[in-house]
Amino acid sequence: MYTTDADTDYWETVDELSEIVLKYKSSYDIIIAGDMNASIARDKPNTKDKIFLDFIQEHCLYTPNGLCDVNTYFHPSGTCSTQIDYIIESTPGHRFNQFEVDPSCPMCKQGPEDRTHFLVLCKHLTTVRQPFMDALKIVKVEDYAMPYIARNTTLEYHYK
Repeated sequence: MYTTDADTDYWETVDELSEIVLKYKSSYDIIIAGDMNASIARDKPNTKDKIFLDFIQEHCLYTPNGLCDVNTYFHPSGTCSTQIDYIIESTPGHRFNQFEVDPSCPMCKQGPEDRTHFLVLCKHLTTVRQPFMDALKIVKVEDYAMPYIARNTTLEYHYK
């Protein structure tokens, strides 16, 4: 979350997030993650901390279990640390909860949800993926196969 040091800029940014949450919360599970430049765990909360906590409470948002107690900012001098990076969500126990991660592909339930499965193997994405795979085959043949054939084949030229 980018802001300057001014509390008004921070408030305006949180207000924009509020508009997004209000617009989509009834139709979608909301997940917001990032550097919030505020902490809900600080002993003496500053203005930004209070604004951020009000935002979470106003929209009934949750932090996954155990993630409120993890420091994510460490002062270079080592004198202090706090948490300013958060994952907040509209539905408690969402699939991104650190304790309940389902590693299977949500579309086909037949493989792990990893890059290889998503890009190459998932059968539910075949029709979406096929035009890109066809384009890659053309590039592969033109860029790689032809130079290989030219290097490893004796070409005979016939002149009239």
